[in-house]
Amino acid sequence: MIIVKPLAGLCNRMRVINSCISLQNRNSNAGEIQMIWEKNELLNCDFSDIFQPIKNIKIIRSHPALTHFLHYHNNRTLPLKSRIKKNILYYSLLNYKLYDNDIILPFRFQEEYWDTAKHNFVINTYSEFYDSQKFNNYQAFKPVDQLQSLINSQVKKFTKTTIGVHIRRTDNIESIKKSTTKLFINALADILEKDSNQLFYLATDDLEVENLLRKRFEKYIITQENKDFRRGTKKGIQDALVDLYTLSRTKKIIGSYYSSFSWTASFLNRIPMQIIE
Repeated sequence: MIIVKPLAGLCNRMRVINSCISLQNRNSNAGEIQMIWEKNELLNCDFSDIFQPIKNIKIIRSHPALTHFLHYHNNRTLPLKSRIKKNILYYSLLNYKLYDNDIILPFRFQEEYWDTAKHNFVINTYSEFYDSQKFNNYQAFKPVDQLQSLINSQVKKFTKTTIGVHIRRTDNIESIKKSTTKLFINALADILEKDSNQLFYLATDDLEVENLLRKRFEKYIITQENKDFRRGTKKGIQDALVDLYTLSRTKKIIGSYYSSFSWTASFLNRIPMQIIE
């Protein structure tokens, strides 16, 4: 059995789920996937608000094994006898093993380990553990009909050569430092110098950046109108999903350094990506 609680934002969660599907497909001991989807300030909507059900993944509210690991495992404030009793139950009798961010790191992308592990998995992480570029199950994610209709409406504005542009800002320090707005502007200007008919679809989490590029490139830029840039609202997450899938329908993506959003958009339809740095 795989008990998974994907953490952080939309694309980090999608990458974790992608890894879980790979684990289920490749390891005969893995069994069914039960997923706990938490609403919080990073992603404040239900799975069903953005995606159709995924075959062989059951959404649950909680699971006692995860509760144990979060509240009893290595908790020195609890009585030793209580911890020993709980650990014997979950480690020895039920054969569960916890994988959080720290525990996953030494085994990340080690296919043989994941393929042959024989315990029940309790996964509480924002990290993928199978390489998405090699093990791509993103076709399992299907937007709900309402959002798919919005995606299709955006794509109708495209030419056959429309290029996607993703500029990551807000709290991503590495992306801000490496993939500067000036570098994006220079890259788009260079492309337009070679082809004055080129069209770009711009997705960003920063309204000021969007306004700057729309002003700078005017008719060459398409964006999602009336977008909610917040991640703490249901509409904000739904609008982010529309951007993600619209990017995935472009010819290629000019993306941001250290951004799971840029990479996930590329994985969805296996389109090429150029990172600006």
